[in-house]
Amino acid sequence: MIIGILSYIFCWVPVLDFILGLIGVILSGVGLSRKERYRLNGFAVAGLVLGIIGLVIGVIYMIVFFAVLSQMAKKI
Repeated sequence: MIIGILSYIFCWVPVLDFILGLIGVILSGVGLSRKERYRLNGFAVAGLVLGIIGLVIGVIYMIVFFAVLSQMAKKI
């Protein structure tokens, strides 16, 4: 859940958010697969949701960031 929160917070950093979101989704999936061993799977669900939201926002921001960067490079 912590990595999902960090992914959501750092969604404005293009590459860092993608890495954090991907790790958050993977670790939340592992946490959900072990739900019979642990009773606190709500944290895994929250981490999964925040990781996915941060990942989607980060990918959109990364596409826009690199598109603007390429447009600026064409003007030079």
